[in-house]
Amino acid sequence: MKDHGWSAALRHPAIMAVLESGEFQLLGDYTHHGSVTRKEHCLQVARMAYIMAHRRGLDAVSAARGALLHDFFFYDWRIDGPGLHGFRHPAIARHNARNRFPLNAIEEDAILRHMWPLTPVPPRYAESALVCVADKLVAVRDYSRALGAVRSRFRARRAHRIRTFKRTRRALAWARRVGSSLQASAGR
Repeated sequence: MKDHGWSAALRHPAIMAVLESGEFQLLGDYTHHGSVTRKEHCLQVARMAYIMAHRRGLDAVSAARGALLHDFFFYDWRIDGPGLHGFRHPAIARHNARNRFPLNAIEEDAILRHMWPLTPVPPRYAESALVCVADKLVAVRDYSRALGAVRSRFRARRAHRIRTFKRTRRALAWARRVGSSLQASAGR
């Protein structure tokens, strides 16, 4: 897979400030989509948003920072946090990001609007729209991988049941043969 300048972007001071922060590292403690951590998810969204923005001549660094911080909240959304998480977490993430990092308008908008069209107001900037799209694409990939793992486990269990069934059938056939030969020899 081509890099498209992403490895150089990881060394950009504004991006490094987010990546090296202890708070961003904490996102690795939370499972997000399937078995993917929130940190992994944000990194993948940032990579995709950066590449799409870079190709279009947009502010790729702001797109990447907005993507890194778009899910910057510290609770397991499946069991904790506010009700209506999908609607409310963008504002929570923006609040947390604002308190920790200096943000420009593009980054704030990307964080706040990444759930559109679930949230009513669409992204204001092209970079924000790219973060929104990248988030959806990466989320689908995250869930597809999780579904693939479930499917693989299901297939493995099914194959095990089939092997067990065949062994049982062979054992029963053997028992019938032995039983019929014993009956035949007892009847003589």
